[in-house]
Amino acid sequence: LLPFGPDLDSRDFGHDIAVGSGMIAVAQPYYGTERVGAVYFYDEQTGAPIERIVGPDEPGAVLEGFGTSVAIAGGRIAIGRGNLITVEGNPQDVFMYDADTLTETAHILPPHGSADTHRFGSEVALNGDTLVVCAPGDVPSVNGAIGAAHTFAPATGAYRNTLALVPPTGVEIADVPRTYR
Repeated sequence: LLPFGPDLDSRDFGHDIAVGSGMIAVAQPYYGTERVGAVYFYDEQTGAPIERIVGPDEPGAVLEGFGTSVAIAGGRIAIGRGNLITVEGNPQDVFMYDADTLTETAHILPPHGSADTHRFGSEVALNGDTLVVCAPGDVPSVNGAIGAAHTFAPATGAYRNTLALVPPTGVEIADVPRTYR
């Protein structure tokens, strides 16, 4: 699978991938001269290009990260824009798309606002009825929390719940491995 479309650039192509609904999604979160990001869709059987979705350009943002994370399930696609580099003003959100038409169906923002360090959308997981959005820098008011996972209804983007990410008893926060792609 190769990037396609205008302004070809292979930098960070394949940062995240997902498969489902007969397609493969390949993310490139810092695509383009403005580093807005893009996600490419290919036919699961043949590898033929289907479509490329380029993230929205937010004036004043740097390294916007559309495609930091991607998930496909239940006829839906979730694309996170949870920038890995915390720069003031960078967007942190998730876009939902219909897998058949690749049209946007919902735009999900952090449920309680977000500091630039929360990285809401840096990871997404999706099943038929639940979207989970990770915010590893969001520390809820739970003793020992090292981040949060927020749940939403994927069809509407409606917020459901926030779950604190807490390391096991006896494990120091410094001992908890963190993944920064």
